[in-house]
Amino acid sequence: MNNRGISFHAFSKADMKAFESDMKVGILATINEEGFPHLTLISTLQAGTPTEVIWGQFTEGLSKQFIKMNPRTAFLILTPEKELWRGKANFTRLLKIYPCHLPLPQPLFCFLLKLYQLVYFVVELIRVLQLLSGIRGHSTLHF
Repeated sequence: MNNRGISFHAFSKADMKAFESDMKVGILATINEEGFPHLTLISTLQAGTPTEVIWGQFTEGLSKQFIKMNPRTAFLILTPEKELWRGKANFTRLLKIYPCHLPLPQPLFCFLLKLYQLVYFVVELIRVLQLLSGIRGHSTLHF
């Protein structure tokens, strides 16, 4: 490990467990039509599988439009313990989720249940991104 963190191409089980935190910060960077970054705070950002990043859609916003035009994204996840993950991922697909269509694949089923418990919104769409690479490490931020 250097001062920048440890490189990875797949999330570990420990990474995936850390993303379950209710208090984490998730930021997704997409590219707008002018080629500039567009940042969106997405608290549901997490690993769906060791090689996929997922997030639930509650509202329609610009980031959803931008990934249709350009699938390249970057992400950052920061937990309350100041653990930090950042990386690159490409948008691959949109999953339509309806509670009556159970059983879901285990990670998505857990994701859906967790969202219901936290905010009581029906999540009908989950965005799936293919992880390209990332860096994990402890934040040097001092709060």
